Amino acid sequence: MADKKISELVSITGSATAADDYFVVVDTSGAVTYKISREELNNAIEQDVLENISITNLTSDLNTNGNDINFGDNDKAIFGAGSDLELFHDGSHSYIKDNGTGNLKIIGSDISIEGSGETYATFVDDGAVTLYHDNAAKIATTSTGVDVTGTATVDQLNIDSVGAFGNFDSKATISTESAFAGSDKDFRVKTTAGNVNHFIVQATTGNVGIATSSPLGGLQIGDATVDANNKIVLGKAETSTQGFFPVIQQTSSDGAGNDLTLATTSGNGVLRFFTGNTNNNAVIGTLNNAERMRILSSGGITFNGDTAAANALDDYEEGTWTPEFQATITNFSSVTYNSTQHKAYYIKVGNIVHITLYTRVDAFSGGSGNVRIAGLPFNIGSNGSSAGGAAGYIQNWNSTFSIHGATLSTDQIYLHKNGNNTTPLTVSDMRNSNDSNQMSMSFSYRTS
Repeated sequence: MADKKISELVSITGSATAADDYFVVVDTSGAVTYKISREELNNAIEQDVLENISITNLTSDLNTNGNDINFGDNDKAIFGAGSDLELFHDGSHSYIKDNGTGNLKIIGSDISIEGSGETYATFVDDGAVTLYHDNAAKIATTSTGVDVTGTATVDQLNIDSVGAFGNFDSKATISTESAFAGSDKDFRVKTTAGNVNHFIVQATTGNVGIATSSPLGGLQIGDATVDANNKIVLGKAETSTQGFFPVIQQTSSDGAGNDLTLATTSGNGVLRFFTGNTNNNAVIGTLNNAERMRILSSGGITFNGDTAAANALDDYEEGTWTPEFQATITNFSSVTYNSTQHKAYYIKVGNIVHITLYTRVDAFSGGSGNVRIAGLPFNIGSNGSSAGGAAGYIQNWNSTFSIHGATLSTDQIYLHKNGNNTTPLTVSDMRNSNDSNQMSMSFSYRTS
């Protein structure tokens, strides 16, 4: 082939060359020529030309034709002016980093976030958002709220709206509702059937009610109208014949508010105690079983169904009293009692008083008339029928006497000679001051 100038050569296309074809490269000085294969030429173009291509200079879309675009560690795919969105891997973690204004939006009809063979979360257009644990759905949104599969554990639950927030097998709902005034909310547990309240915590008072909508005390069980001053209301009367509502009320009679009183809510109410229920347990209530005790509204306790106020036990007391020997005409100028043998006790049940006395008079001076013992713990009844029997012994007196009877008045007992309930003991019957006069006795009487 005759020599031709380069300008005289025919152009060839890539499709007209073979992989093993060589190309001639002429040095820019024109003094040296090289050969280069098509593969080597392609590598040189990729290294020297493509690496320096700026995407900002593209005049059309960049197509990879099925090939990848490879980014090294910390090499970023950057979108937006001012690096608004960055995609990169730093060698340890992968990042989608939003630096720009507005929101980062992921848009799709059905979106799924998945791991290695497991689903973490799904988002369905016009449907549920579902969160998974160990590839099992646990929380899903519904058209009315949230459906939780399994147990929900929360540190604090705040409810700030009216209406139900859950249900239990479609049988009951827990909800908040408007309080009696303002925008406060009560907490209520109710059945869906009949919209019946079974449990309520009042927002304005903190009162708790069970089976009532309007608890008037700290805790009320049963739907009843009662007085509400710091009371715990227990139960209710089923019929008008079964009494009134027992309450437990804190009082302040000790000045510190620490007393606890079991009472009824009506001036005509009684508190009744029953036994003989089906489980043989003692109960306080209005059961149709055997009544064993009741506390009357007027005071006093009756037993086994007795309702008569005259039969009520209205007092019980026990303690000590201080007896004193006295003379009726001229009282003793002095009386010396033995400190270890001067003891007196009493028990009062209702209006019956039983006293005991053991004493020793070691010395006395002065005095005349009859001998009497004063200082009874309660006054004797106002009539003779109030007198009770007495028994005892006297030792070291001038004659042998025993207590046979007594004439009673106020807080005093007059002693009589043995076998003679009309002859009183006198001062002269006592031994002189050098001897001891010992006495032991018991006595029962009715007080006013």
